[in-house]
Order: sequence, then C-alpha cells, then structure tokens
Amino acid sequence: MDCSVNTRRFPRISAEYPLLAELIEAETEGGFGLTNVVGLGGLSFIANRKFGLNKHIKLTISVQSRVVEAEARVVYENPCEKEKFEIGVEFTKIAPYDKFTIESIFEEKG
Repeated sequence: MDCSVNTRRFPRISAEYPLLAELIEAETEGGFGLTNVVGLGGLSFIANRKFGLNKHIKLTISVQSRVVEAEARVVYENPCEKEKFEIGVEFTKIAPYDKFTIESIFEEKG
C-alpha cells in the first residue's frame, strides 16, 4: 500500500495497524483507516476521506495489542487508490508511554 516516496525528518517504516481518526473540535464524524508508514514524528494512513490540510485530528491506533492515542496535524492528503487517500500527519501531542509503544515498532521490525 505504499503510495508515496518522500524524504523524512524522522525514520519511518512500513507498518499496518488499524486506526480511528477524528477531527478535533469538529462535529463531523471520524473515519477508520490503516496505517501505511509509521515514524517517531508522525505517520501516514489510508482512509476513505480527506480531513483537511493543517486540521488537527485525534488518532486512536491499535498497536501490538495496545491502544495508542495521539493528536496530530494533517500535512498532506494524496489521492491513492480508487476513492482512497493517503493522509500524512505530524504528531503534535503524544504521551510518553504511547511514544514508547511507537518506538517499540522499530525494535520489533528492525
């Protein structure tokens, strides 16, 4: 499902985990997706909808039998597959324990 190739500030790896993305301070419903690439500073995921550039979203990600919650800012939305979008986000708020869980993905896949 790799839809783009970019140079990153933080290392990223391909990883597929289910997630729920919800706009913060908006009355529209969220959407489910699947991570495409995960990194220490953010991630990309495949979704059926756009959220809006620079919008702030709450992510709930199922990682290794744990739930990771983070807030993030949408930095890109690229058309990917038919009626799907690759959404790239930068973490803006993540608890230390959740950050540790993200870091453990690198150890597991490394």
